[in-house]
Order: sequence, then structure tokens, then C-alpha cells
Amino acid sequence: MKLDKLIQNIVAISVVGNPETKEISDITNNSREVKKGSLFAAVKGYSVNGHKYISDAISNGASAILLEDEQIIPDELFTTNNVVKIVVENSRKTFADLSCEFYEHPSKQLKLVGITGSNGKTTTAFYVKNLFETAGYKTGLLGTINNIVGDFKEDSQLTTPDTNIINKYLRKMVDEGITHCVMEVSSHSLFLDRVRGLDFDYALFSNITSDHLDFHLNFDNYLEAKNIIW
Repeated sequence: MKLDKLIQNIVAISVVGNPETKEISDITNNSREVKKGSLFAAVKGYSVNGHKYISDAISNGASAILLEDEQIIPDELFTTNNVVKIVVENSRKTFADLSCEFYEHPSKQLKLVGITGSNGKTTTAFYVKNLFETAGYKTGLLGTINNIVGDFKEDSQLTTPDTNIINKYLRKMVDEGITHCVMEVSSHSLFLDRVRGLDFDYALFSNITSDHLDFHLNFDNYLEAKNIIW
């Protein structure tokens, strides 16, 4: 996808370089995954600031960098390496928006069920998947134990993957003729915008306990994060 088309709907503070000349083949927030043609999103995460890895991403062949800290790297590094610099107010949110756009909004082409709650997400997800399949619908699953797309099954690293990985899986489902997807949605992923832009047809809320207060700090914040799914 041409970079100028990819970023046409975002609000950019500034764009340094020529996005119309760049073909983007991949989008990631992990500098180790960057290759020629990648767009690297420098995201300020919960524990790691991706802006620290911009130079690594450029060295690995990135064609474009999405960032919010405009002063952290001089423009000369971008122009010297022919890399487009895209400055936005919030790179984490914009990364989610661009991931949906890059994979052509696959969540809109599926019946997507999101399941959140302190306990029972995994069990409920497998139950719902089984119900859909019993009714004759080809159904994928993204969750704590496995990510399942047809005959493809992969052990999960996170209950809810990063936004680019989610959209990549959903695109694979659509391309393979899968019509339904059941997805576990953690409070962390809701707070960190990993599911931003996804078109959930149904959302299930199993329960809420006092878990994860180390991350959310208090129960009100935890409940507020859960409610983002609606």
C-alpha cells in the first residue's frame, strides 16, 4: 500500500519526506521485526518507549517512522536515509488506526465477538466458538491459549495481541472464508488501544474482580478500562 494512501485519514502534525513514493509492505511497533518497506510505529508503551528504537528501525530498513516526540531524532537522520517521518499527537492510537487501514478493516467483514472479564474469558471463548461451528459457521479464535485460523493454530504470547497482529489475523480469516471470530479482550489491551478501531458485533462481559490493580491502580480505573469495549 502506498504510504500517502495509508496516512490520508490521520491527523498528522507534520510529515517530512515524500510519502507518495513509498510502498509499505508491513506495519509494526517492534523494531526487531522491521524490514525493507516497513512502517515502524514508535509507541510509548506501559513499560517501554518505542522512540528509543527509532534508529534501530531505520538501520533495519524502515521506509517510514510514526512518532510523537518530534525532537528525539533530528530530521537529518530521516532525510539522509530516505525515511519518511510522520509526527502525530498520539502514536499508540494512530498505530491502531493505521493497522486497521493497512489490513483493509477486516473486522468489518466478520462477525466479531469480544469477550472481556476478570475470569472465564478463555472458557467462554471456546464455548462460543463451538456454538458457532455447530451452527455451521467457520469461526476463528484469538485468545490466551491459542490463535486459531482454520487449520492454522499458534500458541499465544498475549491474551490480546498488538493491534497490527490482531488485524493481520483477522485479514487471514477473511481471506480464508471464515465468517465469525471470537476474541478474548483483556483490560490491558483496552487501556492500551490494542483493539481501537475494531468493529465488534457483540461484546460479552463475564465478571469483574479485584485482579490487575497493579496495572490499573484502583478498581474504578479497572472498570473504566473494561467499559471501553462497549
